[in-house]
Amino acid sequence: MLVKITTQCSMGCSHCMEEALPEGEHMPLETFKKVLPFIEKCYGGVRIIMLSGGEPTEHPDILKIIEMVKDWNVILLSNGLFYSSPLKDPILDSGIAVQIYNDPDYYPTKVEPIKHPNVLFADRINLLSPFGRAKKNNLKCGRTSPLCFNLRSCVRAKRDFQEGLMALRLMEKMCSPSIDVHGDVRAGESRFCHKIGTVESSFAELSSNLLSMECNKCGLESGLSPMYLKAIYGEE
Repeated sequence: MLVKITTQCSMGCSHCMEEALPEGEHMPLETFKKVLPFIEKCYGGVRIIMLSGGEPTEHPDILKIIEMVKDWNVILLSNGLFYSSPLKDPILDSGIAVQIYNDPDYYPTKVEPIKHPNVLFADRINLLSPFGRAKKNNLKCGRTSPLCFNLRSCVRAKRDFQEGLMALRLMEKMCSPSIDVHGDVRAGESRFCHKIGTVESSFAELSSNLLSMECNKCGLESGLSPMYLKAIYGEE
């Protein structure tokens, strides 16, 4: 599950769907401690977490957070700037996986490819999301369906929030729902996506809120065929 531990990022990328800023907000450790049992419960004890932001390595307690989840299946999503900071060795020595994106079309600060067994480096982003600065800058997103589509369709098919998540996990689609810095559960990958509850909500509440949601903030729902609309809304 995607956990956005901060809205702070000093890079200011033109495509940022979170509209992260240098003066962003950080998830308190007490909130993060509530996130972990929620994720375990969602996946039936399977510990899978993707740490994101903003730029997660700008969270003042990032090393404490990594220590709390180092025995999990962890992916840290980063812009790579930490590689030239004192955080480099502690993060790489922790053994967690790090996914670095640094597309020169969008990232104002270049990061050279990093060669390390725990690091996957990508210099191209194929799909953008129509939120935040990507939307303000009128960038072509390339997406044909809402970020919440997979979650909504799976939960509707299974009629159960947890079973829908388990189905997504089997399909290796792990980016939604996401959890923002306040512990709110979002139907899609962005903090601007529809809120369906919090990490303290019951599965019944999350399922009900998801199945009854009407959003289309991204505008992508308007291009869906009747078949795909039925997948997220059910029968008329």
